[in-house]
This record gives sequence, structure tokens and C-alpha cells, in this order.
Amino acid sequence: MKRTSTIERANNVNIFLKDKKEKENALMKCMATGNDMINVSKLLIEKKINVNEKNKNGKTSLHIASEHNYLKGIELLLKNNADINAVDYANNTPLMCSIRRNKEESALLLIENNADVNIKDKDMNSILHICAKEHLSNISQYILGTHKFNINDCMDKENNTPLHIAAKENIKSLCNLYLKYNFDESIKNNNNETYSDILKKHEENAILKEKEKKKNYEEKEIRKRKNYEHAMLKTDVSNFLKAYNLETLIPHFYKHNYIYVDRAFLEIHDSSLKKMSLNKEERNRFFNALEQYYAEIEEQQNERNLANQQMLDEQRRTRKLKYVSYIVSFIFTSLFIYSLIISLIKRGRLFF
Repeated sequence: MKRTSTIERANNVNIFLKDKKEKENALMKCMATGNDMINVSKLLIEKKINVNEKNKNGKTSLHIASEHNYLKGIELLLKNNADINAVDYANNTPLMCSIRRNKEESALLLIENNADVNIKDKDMNSILHICAKEHLSNISQYILGTHKFNINDCMDKENNTPLHIAAKENIKSLCNLYLKYNFDESIKNNNNETYSDILKKHEENAILKEKEKKKNYEEKEIRKRKNYEHAMLKTDVSNFLKAYNLETLIPHFYKHNYIYVDRAFLEIHDSSLKKMSLNKEERNRFFNALEQYYAEIEEQQNERNLANQQMLDEQRRTRKLKYVSYIVSFIFTSLFIYSLIISLIKRGRLFF
């Protein structure tokens, strides 16, 4: 019911109007929208809308349907006398537009309906130039299979054949396909290059890129090793091992995340050292270093204890000397006062 009312309303609409921006008519809009507008498209055609009308870029409804891979729209337009070889202002046919958009189904449908495969765009690109640029081997095979493509008149404005373009895109399988259909491999473009010259450049560039990649990888690995070694040599464990002439063991301990001289390191078992790939001699040297370390720690502790004891003794002596000095000072002061009092008494100057 809704569809019917839409069609009825369409009877009173000016179907020949175009939008201001793209200069597209209603049929072009339908082709861009797709299957939902098939009935409206049919009605517009019944009302004699121009199926070959062009928008601001010179594209017809068939160009637009081809770009959008709208197969039903293409079939409808072709049944109603749409120009299958109409060109836009860049001299692109609907077939070219479908290929530039990678719409293989549209391209095949147009070719099946006898679209001209020898028209060139404004840059003299043939349909196979475009296929090569878009990497469309299947369409190329189909076009060549029709035996309608003129391989003797297919150079662009720079004298590149489709074979040159396939080589530029480095698609060897497509090059082989074109050679199979007798494309002239001796033709040189404006750069004096054959297709094989271009492929050779790709191979040389690939070798250079691989060398550069290898060089960058090696430099990166060297930086990583240097950073690794720098970090490895700065740990407490590394300093410990260097102090006891065990530098060769540093990588083993660093690899197993022994960073600090902590309980885990100082109480490590022989079995753990075996897992770290230390041989018997290296393990013995390590445990000897631990014994020496503990002996040094004990010696340092004894030295600290002795120093503390000496300091305490010195403090006690100092306190005793202070006490004696206080007593002596008190005695001398008392004697002085006593002598002063006696002297005053003798002189009769003491009053009570």
C-alpha cells in the first residue's frame, strides 16, 4: 500500500529536475541507492526520463550503476537503450568505472553485453592498463579471452603497454598472462624501458630493501645487546661477581634474574646453579666466593663491634675524667672558700 502511494505521488513530480551540487537526476540517485529503488527506477524510465543524461562529471546512470556494482540497475538500463560505451569528461566508459572500483561482477556483465574494450581514457589508458593498476587478473583473462582487445594499439601517453603497467605493479602472473596473448615484450616506453627492465628494477630494489632490512635488524640487535650488557653489568650481583673475579658467571645469573645480593642469591642451592649451566668448577668458585663474602662480613662486623667497644670505653673514660675533674674542682673551691673565711676571721671582719 505504501509502495503504491509512492508511485502515485511520483506521477505529480518533475522527474527531470537535477540536484544543484552533482547535477544528477532522479534515475542517477536510484542507481547509487541500489535494489531498494528498482521499482522507482522502472517508473522513471516509463515516464521517459533520459537514461543517458550526464551529471557534472559527464557520468550517466550506467556509469553510476557500474561503480556501485548494481547489476539489476545495469540490466534495466541496458534494456532501455542506455549507451553502454558512453564516456564521461575523463573519457571513462561504464566498464572502466566498474574496473577502477574493483567491481568485477559489473565489469563481466558489461563485457557480456558487448561493451567496447578498446576505448581509452584521457590519459590513453586502455581497459587492460586499468586492470593491471587494479590487479584484476580475472577480468584481464576474460577480456583477452574474448579476442576483441587490440594488443597492437594499447599504449598510454607515456608509451606504456599493459605489460609495462603489470611490471610496474610487480605482478609477474599478469605479465605472463599478457605474454601468453602475444603482447610485444620488446616495446620501450618513454623512459626507454621494456617490461623486463622494470621487473629487473623491482628485483634490484627488493634486494636493496632486504639488505637494508638486514642491516637495520643487525644494528637493532647490536643496540639491544649493548643495552642488555650495560644493564647486566650494573646490577648488585654483577658487582659482587666482579669483586670475586667471577665475571664469566655474570650472564648466567642475569639471565635467571638475579639482580640483587639478597637472600635468594646468598642462599642459592647447588641444584639451581646446575640448572643455570654452571659446571662443577664454577659452582665451587662461586661457593668459595660466598664463604669469603661471609668471612668478610663477619670481619667487618667484628671491626664494627671493636670500634663500638672502643668508643664506649672512651666514653666511660671521658665520663670518669669529668667526674674526677668535678671533684677536684669542688675540693679546690671548698679550700679556697675555707681559706678565705679563716683569713677574714683573723682580721676580725666576720660578722654574725
